Amino acid sequence: MATLKQRKEFWETLKSFDGKNIAEEVKTISAMVNKMSPAKLCRYRSASPKNLEALRTNKLGFSTSDYYDDPFDTFLHIDTSVIRREIKSAMTNPHTFEMLAFLKEKYGLSIPNEILAEITSDTNFEFAFNNAKDYIQKNVRNVMRRTMPSICFSENEYNETLWLKYANDHKGFVQVYDMNNTDALICGTLPDCTKCPMGDRSFYFYPVYYSNKKYDATNFAKWYAAVLMLKQIAAQGVISESTVNDIVKHFPQNVWEREKITLIKKYCHHYDEEWRLLTTNFIPNSENSKLYIKWLPSKIILGLNMTESDKSLVASIALQAGIKEVTEMYINDNDNLTDKKYKR
Repeated sequence: MATLKQRKEFWETLKSFDGKNIAEEVKTISAMVNKMSPAKLCRYRSASPKNLEALRTNKLGFSTSDYYDDPFDTFLHIDTSVIRREIKSAMTNPHTFEMLAFLKEKYGLSIPNEILAEITSDTNFEFAFNNAKDYIQKNVRNVMRRTMPSICFSENEYNETLWLKYANDHKGFVQVYDMNNTDALICGTLPDCTKCPMGDRSFYFYPVYYSNKKYDATNFAKWYAAVLMLKQIAAQGVISESTVNDIVKHFPQNVWEREKITLIKKYCHHYDEEWRLLTTNFIPNSENSKLYIKWLPSKIILGLNMTESDKSLVASIALQAGIKEVTEMYINDNDNLTDKKYKR
C-alpha cells in the first residue's frame, strides 16, 4: 500500500511540474507511480440494478466530481486577493486602451472604439472585481467539476467506512482488481474499442494526496475564465471560433493543472486510501455519462449484511462475467473483517 509519505512525495513531484518538458515529466511520474502502485485496487458498490449490470458487463463508468459526495472534490482554491490586485492593475494601467485597440485590430474584432474607451475608463473597481470573482467562482469551478471524469478506487477491501458509505451499509459488494494482471484489462482488445475514446487506453492511475493545505489554482482559474468568456462571446457571433482558438493558443497551457486539482483532498478523507483513474484527453461534458473502461475483476467480495438472495444474485452475475473468485465477508475471532470462499 502507498504510505502517506509516498503520497506526499508523489504530490510534491506533480506540483513541481511546469509542462516545459512533458516527456520527461511523464517518465518521472510514471516511475514514481509504478513504484508505489498497490497489488490490488478495490471498488465498493451497492447492489443496485445499474451496478449489477456494470458488473455483468465488466464496465467501470467514469463520473465527475459534481456527482461525488464531497463538495470540495476537484474544487478550485482561488486567491481572491490576486484577482483583486490584477484587476486593479489593469484598470489603472494607462496603456490598457492601446492594448485592447491592438487586439481589436489584430483579430479584426467589430468593437467600436467608444466601447473600448468606456471599458478602460470605468473606475468602478469594486463592481469589476465582484463580477470577475463571481464569474470565476461560479462558472470556472462548476465547469471544472463537470469536465474532469475519473474512476475512484481504494487500496483496502476491508475498509469499514467505505463499506458503510459506498456499499450500502455492508449490503453491497466489492470488486477487487489485480494490478499485476494486464490481461484482465479488456480495453483496447475488442473490435468495438476503435469506436471508444478509451480504446487506446488513454488513462492512468494516480494516488490521491491528503492535506489541509489547499492547492492554489488561481492562475489556472483566471486563464480558464478568459477561455470561457471568449467562447461565450463567439457563441453570440461577435467573433469567430477560429479567432478564439488563435487567441487561446497564446495563453499559458497549464499542463498538469487538471491532475493537480483533482488529486488532492482534505486530510479528513485519508482513510479512503484512494487511487484515481484519470483520462489523458479532454472529454466533452455530454460524453461523460457514456464514458467507461472494461476491466475484469479478480474477485468479488459479498457484504456482511447482504441477504442470501442478493448474495446468490451477485455471485451468479459474477460467474456470467467471467469472475472466478467470489468470497463473503465475516467477522473473525479477532473481531476484524475478513473474507472466506462463498459457497453457492
